Amino acid sequence: LTETNLARQTRLQVGFSMDSSRATACDLCRLRKVRCDKSVPCFNCRQAEQVCTFTGAGQKPKVPRQRVHISLQYEEKIDLLDKRLANIESLLIGQQNLRQCSCSQAASGQSLKETSTSTETVAPVMTVFDENDAVKAFEGSSSLRSQMAAARRLTESAAMDLGTFCYVNTVAGSHIVVEPIATRGNLNKNTVQTPAAYRSMLLPPTSAVINVLRQLKESPPSSFFVLRCFLPSSAFIDLCRNVYFSVDDYSAVDFIIVNSGLYYLFTEYFCPNENADLQKQHLYWGSLCRNALAAAVTSLSASLSARIENVQALILGSSHAIEMAKPWLAWRLICFAAQLCVAAGFHDESLTVDADKTTRDMKTLLFWHVFALEKTLALRVGRASLIRDCDINLPKDVGSLSLPKLWDTMVPFWIANASIHGKLYDLLYSRAAQSLSQDEIVIRADQLLMDLQSIEPFSHVSRIPVSSKTSLSRLEDVLAVSRKVMYYTTSTLISRAKTLYASTPSFSPDCVESARRTIDAHHECIPIINDDRHIMNVYLHWRVLQTPFIPVIVLFCNIMETQDETDLQRLKDFANSLERGAHLSPSAQEFCQICQDLNKIAQKKMETGFEPPWALVPSLSTFGLDQYFATNGYFNGENYRQASDLFSQDMVMMGGDQRAMDFL
Repeated sequence: LTETNLARQTRLQVGFSMDSSRATACDLCRLRKVRCDKSVPCFNCRQAEQVCTFTGAGQKPKVPRQRVHISLQYEEKIDLLDKRLANIESLLIGQQNLRQCSCSQAASGQSLKETSTSTETVAPVMTVFDENDAVKAFEGSSSLRSQMAAARRLTESAAMDLGTFCYVNTVAGSHIVVEPIATRGNLNKNTVQTPAAYRSMLLPPTSAVINVLRQLKESPPSSFFVLRCFLPSSAFIDLCRNVYFSVDDYSAVDFIIVNSGLYYLFTEYFCPNENADLQKQHLYWGSLCRNALAAAVTSLSASLSARIENVQALILGSSHAIEMAKPWLAWRLICFAAQLCVAAGFHDESLTVDADKTTRDMKTLLFWHVFALEKTLALRVGRASLIRDCDINLPKDVGSLSLPKLWDTMVPFWIANASIHGKLYDLLYSRAAQSLSQDEIVIRADQLLMDLQSIEPFSHVSRIPVSSKTSLSRLEDVLAVSRKVMYYTTSTLISRAKTLYASTPSFSPDCVESARRTIDAHHECIPIINDDRHIMNVYLHWRVLQTPFIPVIVLFCNIMETQDETDLQRLKDFANSLERGAHLSPSAQEFCQICQDLNKIAQKKMETGFEPPWALVPSLSTFGLDQYFATNGYFNGENYRQASDLFSQDMVMMGGDQRAMDFL
């Protein structure tokens, strides 16, 4: 056929003119999978001298379009994507758990050789909060840091007057004490954990966790709910199952609660004392839990909702910060918890009346824990309390909580003592109080002493025999007897303020007597501790270092003035008793060293009978002690005014404009 006949035949078959075109390719181009110019006939068919036809063979049938707003098809596709992502996440978590378990089992086999008897076997985790802790933040008039600074200057100046040899030893000791705190900030910069690092932390093996959980289920300790976890044992076991044995994701809050409870189970409740090797292993596992908890605290968001579990996690984090000698971190966490409690209405009985009894009791217990910790820590760092008593509409009678025996009297005492701590700072040690007259200060102090006497029956606990007691029962006994230490420390702080701003200030007899009773109560606790490292750690940081412990300073000053041999023996015994816990933290080491220095100088004073001419020493302002000696009657009014200016400059160099005698 000629080209003309072929084209004519094609036009007759498809009914198109020569210059027409199609919307789709012809059958031959589609079969050969080549580009078709869609003319009739197309270029490829003309070149191949083939008939250009279009029958639609192999073409998909055209489906009429429809507008879809919410389609089941789309929902099925979204569900399919969710399932695929969940499967991928499960695989990743499974691989991570396999690596973690293998590391834990390998570490547990070597831990007996690599660890010592203490939880110091694992290097403490440095969190992002620690960098701020290393900075010398301003602390108010009741802080322990300023008290220690004034005491250090007191030892340096007094030792300088008593003899060159004693002075050199004391100053050298002071520099050694300060070094761990100064170098801690440099360590933090190299070992700061990222917020998500807690998920890759080394944890105890699952077999060890199952073992302690089984013991918890069989014999749950009475204090675990009240003091250590705020959850019933069954609820805590379920939470451990969700964190340790689940492929689903878990929150940082659940992780903190679980590891805090496991830490105390390993180190307190089920730590075997009869087997030294097994005890080392339990302490090692406990240290793993604490390090993981400390790392998880960094991942907490500032936008936490006001939920019960969030408050629980913040309280537990603050408690561990206290035991790790980090008062600023503890204060910030407990302030966060206080804000959540107020936002959720834990402090108002009318806002919880619709909840069931279990929820109401839980909210009440959590709020009073936050209340007691926040008031005491605020006094410790020299800050006004965040929780105002005038906003609380909750009865302080916790009888409705059905607390176990011993805790039904201990918790109310903590609440009452903390309430006085808040008033103590506002009325006697705040900036506003420093501008009051001496008569107004005395009136306020007398009123606070009357308020304190109303809770004195809670502090009179008979001495408890030490023989054949377990570690857990000894801890409860120490917490009970140490209420005397708390009571008389508060009494000493109040009594000291009565003569703090007098024209010829001195220590009042009731201030000295309260200081003596504090030291005597301390010596009642030491035999019960019985060289238990963990109990000493709890007692030292929760009872001695949590509040400004000024009784030892009052005793020293009384010895220097009256040469009382009984007080000298008290001071010596107190300093020696602190040696057992000096290695627990930098703050414990510093406090122990200061007490040892005070004891050495007091002994030197008693041996020589030397009467130091305080007013004739020209370099006292160099050490920042001029205000101390002025308020004890060694300066006249003119010298006091001149010396106070120099003292203020020295205190600014320490990190804040603070007055040394506010803590003495």
